[in-house]
This record gives sequence, C-alpha cells and structure tokens, in this order.
Amino acid sequence: MKIIKITTTFFFIILLFTTQCIAENENYNLIIKPDFQYEYAEQCYNNKDYSTSILEYKRFIHFFPKDKRIKYAEFKIGKAYFHLKKYLKAIDIFKKFSSFLINDTLNVESYFMLSRAYLNINKIGPAETNMKNLLILTDDNNLKDRIYSFLAWIYLKRAEFMETNALDKADSYITKISKIGEKKFHKNEIKKHIINIKIQDKKSPTIAGIASIIPGLGFLYCERYRDAFVSFLLNTTLILASHKSFQNGNNALGGVLSFIETGFYSGNIYGAISSAKKYNIFKQQQIIENMHKKYTRFSQLDTNYKNKKKILFSFNIPF
Repeated sequence: MKIIKITTTFFFIILLFTTQCIAENENYNLIIKPDFQYEYAEQCYNNKDYSTSILEYKRFIHFFPKDKRIKYAEFKIGKAYFHLKKYLKAIDIFKKFSSFLINDTLNVESYFMLSRAYLNINKIGPAETNMKNLLILTDDNNLKDRIYSFLAWIYLKRAEFMETNALDKADSYITKISKIGEKKFHKNEIKKHIINIKIQDKKSPTIAGIASIIPGLGFLYCERYRDAFVSFLLNTTLILASHKSFQNGNNALGGVLSFIETGFYSGNIYGAISSAKKYNIFKQQQIIENMHKKYTRFSQLDTNYKNKKKILFSFNIPF
C-alpha cells in the first residue's frame, strides 16, 4: 500500500509540474522590438536578399509607424526595388521623396536614384529634367558639381552612338563644374578627352562610297582588309564572267551574271559606307569606354551599353 501511495503522489506532482509548464508556454508571447526588426531588414538588404528586405522593411513600417527610421526604411525599399530591376515601383517611391524640400540627404539622394531609374527604362528626358529640377532647388556648390558631372556622363554615354550634339552637351555640363570640384570629377582630363574625340581621325562615308567604284577599295579605306579582298575578288570574277559570256554569245547567262553582279556591286558600295560609320562609332565608343573605366569612381555610371535602347546606371550611396 505504501508503494502505491508514494507512486500515486509522485505521479500527481509530475502532472502538476507539466501542466504548469504548458500553461506558461501558452501564455508566452514573442515581442519584437523596433531595433531587432530594423536590423533584420538591414541584414537582408546588405546580404542582397532584396525581396526579403522589402517585406521586413514593410513590416517595420507597419508595426512601428512612429519610429524615426521610417523614412530610411521607405528609401531602402525603393533601392531594393531598383536592385531587383523593378524600376517603375522604385520610381513611385523616389518620386515621393523628391517631392519634398531637399532638407536632408535622403531627399537629395532620391533625386539621383529617380534619375537612375528613369535611365534604366530609357526615359532620358525625365531623368535629365529631374536633375535640372534639383539644380534649381540647391545652392550647394558641391551638389551642383555632382549634378553637372552626372549630366555630363549621361551625354558622354549617348555620344557613343554618335548622337547629334551629345558631345557638346557633355562638354557644356563638365565645363560648369567649379574649381572646388574639378579635381574630384576630373574636369580638365575629361575635357581633354572630349576634344580628342572631336579631332580624332574619322572615316568619311562619302569617300568610302566613291572609293567603292573600284570594288573593295571602300572597305580598304575603312581598314577592313578581308572584306576588301573578298569584295574585289567576287565582283571582278562576276564582271569578267558576265563579259566572257556576252563575248561567247551566251547572252542569257551573261544577263543572269550581270543581274547578280549588280546586287553584289551595290552591296559593295553600301557596305563600305556602312563600314565608315561603324568605324567612327567604334573609335568613339572605345575612347568613352576607356574614360569610363578610368574614371568609373567619379562618373556615377556603372555599365556598358549592350544596345542603344538599354541604358543602365549605377553609383554607390552609403546607407
């Protein structure tokens, strides 16, 4: 009987303790503090997990709407969208910031981020207008220099594809940089490069076309030696073959060969003219790309064109 009583008593003690533990666990609530939530969102962003960071920043904004870091969280959401290449969503966020007075760093940086987002969807006009608006609003010479540099590099990149007056516009913006900022943004060096681009040896499409009267000579002028050889060989062969056909009284074959030769001869002229234009574009692109690599830290641009319709810009903002 004693053994049964002791066992029963021990069982009830264990049962009581277990019930109490369960009750305590049921009443346990995890309390997330603002610092913890914000730091986690920052961690996700810094680890380039932008999708998660957006969710965590939004959660922070929802649960702690009066926290002083709300603006920073909203700004980071915009940057995260930008990195995810969701430029339209990024534009919506940066527009809100740029609609305020430029009374803090976030508002100023939002102007630059807004222009970058516009550029990535090939809206160069709004990007430039946005920068000009910031230029009107600020009296800070350092900021003005940064804007002038930003605009100059936009037009330098556009000049890669021989856009009319792009070099002149780039030169006009870089000239406006103050003496204080000329070293930081390499004003004098860039101006020299622009001058070199303007005076560089260019191939004349007109001369290339005229030279192509002799098959292959237009390509030779454009330094496309293989194309020059092929064009000369192919055209002269067809000309001689058609001439021989007419001499031998084979007018039908001569006519067919002459018709084919007309197409190749026209292609020889058109190809030479096109080659002259491509030569000039290539040389200009080469100089500007080398400039960009050399001054990439100051250009505020971080990309190479893959095609004329796609423009990507990037610069680092310390947040």
